[in-house]
Amino acid sequence: MKRVRTTALPGGEDGPVLGQGTWRITASQVALAWVIGEDGVIAMPKSANPAHVRENRGAADLRLTERDLEELDESFPAPSEPVPLETR
Repeated sequence: MKRVRTTALPGGEDGPVLGQGTWRITASQVALAWVIGEDGVIAMPKSANPAHVRENRGAADLRLTERDLEELDESFPAPSEPVPLETR
């Protein structure tokens, strides 16, 4: 298992660390990899920026292990009650 420190979280802080070793990936790639790894879920990332399209494509090559998913669940627990989504 590789150690992954995600970057580019809101506010510029470092993201969670997964596994052992280091990969250079973004929080967006981790989130997209999680979504496309779920059965019955379809992701439709949008970007007109070629760099963002390449970043989104990189998520397809990222394989999150069961331990990675557990660490993400620990870092970002589900709310204990329904919470409305924030809108801008």
